[in-house]
Amino acid sequence: MDYILTILIALLGGYIFKKLKVPLGALLGSLFCVSIYQLLTNHAVLIDQTSFILQVCSGVLIGNKITLDILKNLKQLWKPYLSMMFLLILILCIMSVLLVYLTHIDMMTAIFSLAPGGATDLTILSSQFDANMSYVALIHTCRKLLIMVMVPFVAKALCSKEEHIQFHQKASSRDPKQWLLAILFASVIAFILDALHIKAGAMIGSLIGAAFYKICIHDFSCPSSFTFFLQVFAGALVGVIFNQELLMQLSSLWIAVGIVMIETLLIILLNMMIMQKCFKMSKLTAILCSAPGAISDMTILSEALGGDLPKIATLQILRMFSIVLIIPYLATFLNSLF
Repeated sequence: MDYILTILIALLGGYIFKKLKVPLGALLGSLFCVSIYQLLTNHAVLIDQTSFILQVCSGVLIGNKITLDILKNLKQLWKPYLSMMFLLILILCIMSVLLVYLTHIDMMTAIFSLAPGGATDLTILSSQFDANMSYVALIHTCRKLLIMVMVPFVAKALCSKEEHIQFHQKASSRDPKQWLLAILFASVIAFILDALHIKAGAMIGSLIGAAFYKICIHDFSCPSSFTFFLQVFAGALVGVIFNQELLMQLSSLWIAVGIVMIETLLIILLNMMIMQKCFKMSKLTAILCSAPGAISDMTILSEALGGDLPKIATLQILRMFSIVLIIPYLATFLNSLF
């Protein structure tokens, strides 16, 4: 009964926040309502397999974005991609160490909080690494807000109006049967990698499995409700661990937000200069490729501001894909040093 009530509260909170158009509304609404329920009653519960299931679903969502168009674009963009990833990892390592020394936040939490990947994906993934999921979710929400405000301001301040280049991509199949088969296929790969004790094996396996299924077996697309339910359950996963001690620790969150702002500005400005000088990208396209925001948000900003959307989409998707693959090993390595 407690499990069912927890899910209903999470769904209600996610739905209300989404209707209010709060950034990451489904995740934050679920997190907020389940946290309140847990603080008041201490009865919020989820099944033990929730984290594994969410990792599989999150991997499918990312893998679904890998298309032949993306792989074809990579032939011309592999140098900017490697340069971008090297810079992202370098800045992430420096800022994570800084965050650890300035606050009581541990290294695992710092890395997953500052990693330039998806908020939902990294929140789910952090559950496997003893990171503070509440901090991860809240700091990523702040980063999302900062990027949506910061990127248009930086772009308008530094760039002249540029011609918008359309990105024509073949529509994905809406056949629900193929989507379910893709999830089944990805789940098998995820289970195998998890059984082999590969770090973040469930998410990495489902990500690779979904991408392979989409490109080599049959095209598919995830329904729009899939993202909503994924965020709701990710928020609930954080909410059930909320307690009074954790609530008291949130007072130092402003330091982490300040570091996120500095990290985001460094990533955008340094990567913009490298892409513009070394790879001859326009300034606006370089900014939109560099901003570590959600893929959907960056697509919306690209359409509104202009720029070379094929390059932006390719590099943004590959960044999200790569962060999920790299972060588990980077986090383990840095945690062993500190």
